[in-house]
Amino acid sequence: MAHSLTRSLARICSHYLEILTQAANVLMLATNYEFFKTPETIEEHFNRLTLAQVRQLITMYHSDHMVPQRLPERVRQAVAEACNNNPQSAYASVVVPEVLPLDKVVTNPASGSE
Repeated sequence: MAHSLTRSLARICSHYLEILTQAANVLMLATNYEFFKTPETIEEHFNRLTLAQVRQLITMYHSDHMVPQRLPERVRQAVAEACNNNPQSAYASVVVPEVLPLDKVVTNPASGSE
């Protein structure tokens, strides 16, 4: 039982870590147009995120002293165009999922499951 719980926990953590890694990658690569030039390249590099989530991350991007490069306008335009041409983007959640869904990880000790 403990072994299957460990496997299940590892699977859940892995899934959410992939999402968070891709969200970080969007922000790290935001100044490189090559990753955002078409909907296909966005999907290829950030397949765990929806176009709406990528657009939200690009919208939130701000240069600072650590990453002084400004976001190229053509990156913003390419992502906006990809979303505008994808009707599902209008209805997709823009929220990147919680870091770890505790309801799937935490067990109730009183119930005897561990």
